[in-house]
Amino acid sequence: MSSIPDYAEIKIWLVKDLMDAASKEPVKNWQITIPEFQRRLVWPENKQKELITSIKKGFPFGSLLLFEDIEKGKKDASNKKYYNLIDGLQRTHALKRYTSNPNSFFSDTDLDEIDNEIGEFVARELGQESEQGRNNVRREIVNWVKSVEGFNATKGWETSGLIQKLISEILKLQPGTEKYFTTTGRLQYNGLFINRLKIFLEAVQQQADINDVKIPIIIFNGPASDLPTVFEKLNAQGTTLSKYEVFAAQWMGYRNHIKNKKIIDAIWKKYEALVDESFTSDAWEDAPDDKSKREREYSLFEYLFGFGQHLSDIYPYLFEKIDPDKPSSIGFNLVSACTGLAIKDMDKLPKHTEKLEQSLLEKCILEATAFVDDTLKSILSVRQHGLKKISIYHTEYQIISMIATAFKIRYERENLADIDGWKTNRSKLENHIVMYYLYDVLRGYWKGSGDSTLQDTVSNLRYLNAPPSKATWENILGAWFADEQIPLVHKGRYVRDQTPEILLLKYIYVHMLTVFKNAKRYHVEHIIPVGKLKTLLRKDDNDDKMAINVISNLSLLESKVNTIKGDLTFVEFLEKQRDDEKITKQEFESKRQDFEDQLICGVDVLPKELTRSSYDDFVTARFDVLKAEFLRVWRDYIPPDPQT
Repeated sequence: MSSIPDYAEIKIWLVKDLMDAASKEPVKNWQITIPEFQRRLVWPENKQKELITSIKKGFPFGSLLLFEDIEKGKKDASNKKYYNLIDGLQRTHALKRYTSNPNSFFSDTDLDEIDNEIGEFVARELGQESEQGRNNVRREIVNWVKSVEGFNATKGWETSGLIQKLISEILKLQPGTEKYFTTTGRLQYNGLFINRLKIFLEAVQQQADINDVKIPIIIFNGPASDLPTVFEKLNAQGTTLSKYEVFAAQWMGYRNHIKNKKIIDAIWKKYEALVDESFTSDAWEDAPDDKSKREREYSLFEYLFGFGQHLSDIYPYLFEKIDPDKPSSIGFNLVSACTGLAIKDMDKLPKHTEKLEQSLLEKCILEATAFVDDTLKSILSVRQHGLKKISIYHTEYQIISMIATAFKIRYERENLADIDGWKTNRSKLENHIVMYYLYDVLRGYWKGSGDSTLQDTVSNLRYLNAPPSKATWENILGAWFADEQIPLVHKGRYVRDQTPEILLLKYIYVHMLTVFKNAKRYHVEHIIPVGKLKTLLRKDDNDDKMAINVISNLSLLESKVNTIKGDLTFVEFLEKQRDDEKITKQEFESKRQDFEDQLICGVDVLPKELTRSSYDDFVTARFDVLKAEFLRVWRDYIPPDPQT
C-alpha cells in the first residue's frame, strides 16, 4: 500500500453550482471564500473573453482547486461546507462576470456562429443592401445585444427593442415623427421579419447559457498549513506570480498588529476589489467591521503591501502612484534596504526583522523618508501648469538609497536608537543629496541598476562623500548636452515634463519658482518660438532635423509669455511695441532687462538673423549661460576643485 497521503478528491460541478457557491449568499449549503494570500484580479478583458469562447466551443476547462475547511464547517450548526479557492480565481472571476451579464460578451464571432445571414436579411428589409449598409446593420445588432442586460423583456430583450434600435441608428429616424411611426408599423406587422428576429433572439439566449457546463473540481482536504505552498507551486505553472505575491503565501505565519490606520485602510482596498466583484474573502469574514480590522493581526506581506501604498500616498514626489489592489515593491524594498538586507535576500525579511518592533521601525523609516522628501521638495514640487500627474525623474532604487542612507546614519540597527553625531551628518547629507540627485539622473547612474548598486551605495555611505566638484559638473553637463540634447530632432520629440532637461531647468530656476519651499507652477517657454523654427524647418525639404526642444531653447516661467508675443522673440516683440509707440524707449530698456532676467538669456546670445547655423550657435551659447547660472545658484553646495 502506498504511503503517499490521499488529500485530493475529484468532483464535477456545474457552472451554476460554482457561481452559487462563490456568491455572497449561496442558495445551496456551501460557500467559497478567497484566502488572503490569493493574488489580485489580473486577467484583462480579452483573456476573459477567450475563456468564455473556448467554453462555448466545448473545449476542456482546467480544474479548479478548492480547500475544504472542515474545522470551520464543524462550527456551523447547519453543516454548511466551506471552501477556499486556492487555484482558479481568474477563471472564476471571468465566469462571474459572464454569468451576471452574458450579453456584454457578445461579439461579431457570436453573430456569425448563431446566424451569419441575419445581417443581410435585416439590411434587405431596411433597404440597406450595400456592403456598407450590411456592415452597419451587423454592427448595430451586436451593439444592441451587448447593451441589453439579460434576456428579460422588462430589460428590453424583445423584437420591438431591436427594431427601434435599427430604425434610430440605421435609418436615422427620430421617434415621434410620422416616418418613424410608419416604418415601425411596417416592420412590426411583417410576420416573416418578426419571426426571424424571434428565432435569432432565442438562439442568442441559448448560445449564452453555460450554466450546465461541467467544471472539474479538485478538493484538497490536507493540512491547512500546506495551503500557501500548494498555492505557490500551482501558480508557478500558470500566470507567473510576482515575488511579492509569492511572499503573500510564504509569510502567512508572520503576523503582527498594525497601529497605523492609514496602512490598515490601504490593505483593505485590496480586499474591496474582490468584494466589488461579489466574492467573499476570508479577510472580510474575519474582520467585518472597523473595530475588528484594527484589532486583527496582519501578515508581513499585508503590512508591507499597505506600507508601500501609504508611502506613495503621502510622498507623491518620491514614489509613483500605484493601483490600490496591486502589490508594489516600495514597502518591501525600503524595509529591506533600511534594515540592511540585500534585495536578493528579501525572502529572509521575516526572520531578519522579527526582533524589531514593527511600529517603531515604521516610525523611523517614515522620519528618514520625510527627511529626503523635505530635502528635495524645493526642486521636485515645482510643477508645470496644467499637469495633473506628478513627474518622477528618479528610479525607485535611487530614492530608496537616499532614505536608507539617512536611516543608517541616524538609527542603530539593533534597537533603532538615535546615533550620536546625527545632527552633524544631517546638514552634510542634506547638501549632498540634492546634488547627487541631479548628478545621477543626468548620468543615468541608476538606470537598469541591480540591487547591488543599492547595497553598495548605502553600505559605503556614498552620499556622505563630497558631491561633484565644479570641474566635474562642467564636464558632466558638457558631455550630457553633447550626447543627449544636440541629437534631439523635432519629429516625435516634444517637451515632456519628466525629462532630465526639465529637471536641470528646475535646479536653475528654483530661486525664481520657490519661496520658502512653497513651490509655484511654471510654463515651459521657448526662447526662439516654435512657430519661427518650424518655418525655418519647412524651408529645407531635405532635412527635417532640428533640436527645437533642446534645453538651451527652453525657460521656466510663472506666466505664459508666448500668449503675449506669439511667434516673435522677446526682443522682436519689444521692438515692435516701441516702434508702434506702445512703450517708450525707457520702458523698452526696462522690459528688455526683465525678459533677460526671467528667461536667463541676454540679447547678445540671440541670433541676429535666424538660420540653421545661427540657431546652432545660439543653442551652444545659451547652454553655456545656463551652465554658468547652475554653478552660480548652487555654488554653496559644490565643493571647490581638488588641488592639482
